[in-house]
Amino acid sequence: MVLDLKTEFSKLQINQIDNVYKDIRKQAAVLEAVYGFPKFSFTEENTHKCIYRGKQSEVTLLIGFSRVFNMQFELVQWINGESIQKEFIENGKEGFFCNSVYVVDLHSYLDQSEKLGIKILQKGIIHRTEFAYLDTKETLGFTLEFQEQFPRKQLKERLALYDF
Repeated sequence: MVLDLKTEFSKLQINQIDNVYKDIRKQAAVLEAVYGFPKFSFTEENTHKCIYRGKQSEVTLLIGFSRVFNMQFELVQWINGESIQKEFIENGKEGFFCNSVYVVDLHSYLDQSEKLGIKILQKGIIHRTEFAYLDTKETLGFTLEFQEQFPRKQLKERLALYDF
């Protein structure tokens, strides 16, 4: 199935707003106190393998979640490893990082994106979610992330696609 992002994009819904900060616990406290965000929940530091700018990498992140505007509001803190989150922080940035969309058949979207000349900045798997960050800043003004959640029984099959 070939997807035409010109028409398919209008059917997608932003499910997550991703933000990167040097200290996400401090930022969560500000968002809760000043803006009334629901209390954030945090993961433990999570290390996962990924493909970053075409090369294998292992990245460690701390992630916090809250729910606002009927979507997930995510805070990400880079800890270690080569990744686009590290790149973002090293470029002196903090705050809004990307919008994320849940899709079915992630690889069809990635194939079509590449045919359109949209590069994949980073992709990988965390738990039962496969993700890919696309280089859409020039055309959208921000990075776009596609995510696909898959059944636990597919984990080995999905990881095999990455040759980890």
